Amino acid sequence: MVSLFSRYCIIFNRFNKGSEIVANKYIRKFRRLKKEGQNSTYMKNTKKVFEKRAVKLGIIVAVILIIVGALFFYKKYHKYTTYRVIESTNIKGGASSKYIPFGDYVIKYSYDGIAYIKDKETVWEEAYEATYY
Repeated sequence: MVSLFSRYCIIFNRFNKGSEIVANKYIRKFRRLKKEGQNSTYMKNTKKVFEKRAVKLGIIVAVILIIVGALFFYKKYHKYTTYRVIESTNIKGGASSKYIPFGDYVIKYSYDGIAYIKDKETVWEEAYEATYY
């Protein structure tokens, strides 16, 4: 019975300063009461308090685990079904040109050259000749 109370004392007093001192105080008191042969209501009441704390701690841990698990599965299996276009721009170019986003800008490239485009305006453009197979 003493070891059971010492475990409770150490576990539930970890958050307080001097938890080992408090645990040792309870252990000494329980040993003294046990030696004197007293079936003290103090020991029973203390055990009930520690059991209630254990139940509360268990419930809190279970709720936290459920929330974390739900968030994990939501992030992993959530699928977006709609989207909203915030802004679009028409860029004139050949049919063979391809576009890739680069930060807030767009890079247009083809077999004739490459261009850096910002808000419908070409920032720079470089011509080259490429062959394809």
